[in-house]
Amino acid sequence: MKTSKISLVSAVIFLHVIFATAVFAATDNVLSGNIKEADGGVSGQDTNSGSGVKTGHIQDGAITNSKMADGAITASKIGFYSNVIVVATSGVDGIKSFPDLASAMFSISDSSASNRYLIKIMPGTYSQYGQNSYLKPYVDIEGSGENLTTLIAMCRSIWPASESEIRNLTIDSSGPCLQSPLRLGGNATSLSNVTVKAINTSPNDTSYNTGIEMYGPAVLKNVTVITSGTGMSWGIFMSVSRQILSDVTVTSSGTGIYLMGGSESAILKNANISAVVGVMTDWNSSGSFAINNSVISGSVNTINNNSNTRVFIGSTQLDGGPVGGNIAGVICAGVYDENYVFYANTCP
Repeated sequence: MKTSKISLVSAVIFLHVIFATAVFAATDNVLSGNIKEADGGVSGQDTNSGSGVKTGHIQDGAITNSKMADGAITASKIGFYSNVIVVATSGVDGIKSFPDLASAMFSISDSSASNRYLIKIMPGTYSQYGQNSYLKPYVDIEGSGENLTTLIAMCRSIWPASESEIRNLTIDSSGPCLQSPLRLGGNATSLSNVTVKAINTSPNDTSYNTGIEMYGPAVLKNVTVITSGTGMSWGIFMSVSRQILSDVTVTSSGTGIYLMGGSESAILKNANISAVVGVMTDWNSSGSFAINNSVISGSVNTINNNSNTRVFIGSTQLDGGPVGGNIAGVICAGVYDENYVFYANTCP
């Protein structure tokens, strides 16, 4: 009997050793919860000894800066920006700061793909009147929140450049304005968590006003646009040029989104558009515009296709007036109206 017990114990120990060896050999399965906390030092740590995960153990590109939707920009490890410039209403202790965006941008002369800049705008209201801010390539603008940082902009006063982003702020152009306060004309520009207001307050001014103008490839995410005026009012004016608008809210006293020409494709998804005409296309275009998972409200027309643009609408509510213009160029798949009447393959 004793021999049997000893054999059983030996077998258990043998299996335990085999199991433990297999577990520890599978190094890719180590869980982060089992890794010791860093030992607190900010300098002088040995990369190869001591507790905690060291920076030297993280491969380049393992942590990415997902600024653009296509993931084209990848920072080395965790250092996203080589340079940070501060804009503040008053001086910041120990940090050189500028009173406005234009002067901060003017101070930059060496931005590049390997030498990116961030202009951090602290809470406050900053006037852009009388000074256009032409953003430079590889320079991002970051406010402190849409309810904390506001740029009071004159018409077309902010021009983002290629490979740049604006985020976490409000651009307000309320007042008499002939153009839009924000014009995206570069390549691979983006906006995220931005509110744009273009409200023409002059009762006798019948000129047009626009929230955002888009002329090149761009990505918009979590953007709110509000436009109104006695004249022509457009929320977003855009060419069809590889533009992706996601989680966008537009309220306009005229047209929500106005497309003019273009030969490529644009996408609108998870959007809420409320205007007299929700989406309008104009001029000849060989491009296409896809609208998915959105709500398009237009008291006169939800969609007005006055061009050769191919408009594809899927899983979207069309609330208000009928689809007008070149109806043959509008393809609806699984849409419904304000009364939740379903249209499988036609447009209401």
